[in-house]
Amino acid sequence: MPVSPDDCVFPAELARRLAAQAELLALSAAMEASRFPLIGPELLELADQARDLVRLGTSLAERRDGFSRAVAQAGQVIDEGLAGWQAFDPPDGPSRLSH
Repeated sequence: MPVSPDDCVFPAELARRLAAQAELLALSAAMEASRFPLIGPELLELADQARDLVRLGTSLAERRDGFSRAVAQAGQVIDEGLAGWQAFDPPDGPSRLSH
């Protein structure tokens, strides 16, 4: 599931894909650290940084999704409000009281 610049995805989906790749990088770095004791600490640091990227990417994706939901709900409230005002506005123009 590599991410390329040619991928045309929504930002939240891109963040999820990057988080998944960072998670795989963290796992790979941790496994390599056990195989090479001399550079193990550096690889473990790399794994920790990759995990931080996973958390950040996941958080950004969740925030983006929440923002999108809030915008959609606000649009719905505005539409409902406008529909309510249209009920007070007669189609023939303002009504006149007869004497």
